[in-house]
Amino acid sequence: MTKYIAVVSGKGGVGKTTCTINVGYALQQRGKRVLLVDGNLETPHLGLHLGLMQPDKTLNHFLQNKADLRDTIHNHESGLKIIPASPLYSEIKTKFNVIEFFEHSEGMADIILIDCPAGMGKNKRQIIEHADEVLVVVNPTLSSVMEGLKSIQLAGELDSPVAGIILNKTHRGWHELKSAEVEEILGFPLLANIRKDRKIRKSQHQAVPLGHLYRRANSTQRFDDIAKHLSLE
Repeated sequence: MTKYIAVVSGKGGVGKTTCTINVGYALQQRGKRVLLVDGNLETPHLGLHLGLMQPDKTLNHFLQNKADLRDTIHNHESGLKIIPASPLYSEIKTKFNVIEFFEHSEGMADIILIDCPAGMGKNKRQIIEHADEVLVVVNPTLSSVMEGLKSIQLAGELDSPVAGIILNKTHRGWHELKSAEVEEILGFPLLANIRKDRKIRKSQHQAVPLGHLYRRANSTQRFDDIAKHLSLE
């Protein structure tokens, strides 16, 4: 049975796509069959982060009945499998028939991570509603955490369990919210505290997951902590 995990945030720019990629890679390293899906149909970044500038077949093509879902899967050099959304302006009006996606993707992987759009729009709501778990990414600022709280409240409204929180882009606690403060505001435990890391930026520039380049990096270990929790080990 496939486990669907929606990776969400309130604000854009918190590092949600980066976390989706690196958690997915960590799960793959633990022997899980993983599929990454870009659920952001208006400003998709998942494919771009992994070097897919102009993918020939995308989630949009499937939703428009122009391609079989399996034909939209792209293989990355790291071993990850990705279903990107189209980066083309002409495709952003595609409606996300989330029920059809879930029906057709069952069994394609052990775990499917869906990179959700920011904000509180319809697409995000549909994905959360059909996900098995929700993973919330926030930065250590009050505005980011409060927007993350809205995502948690939305998940509660839709009866979708929250797996936990990723506190991303921290800087040794200087002039930012502490881990305990974030947990107190959000009411859920932190699965990992990911510091600002030059190695993450280097891996992004090379369009590969962090662990594919730096297996022993501290941030690689933190993403593995998240993967361990999500895989119920």
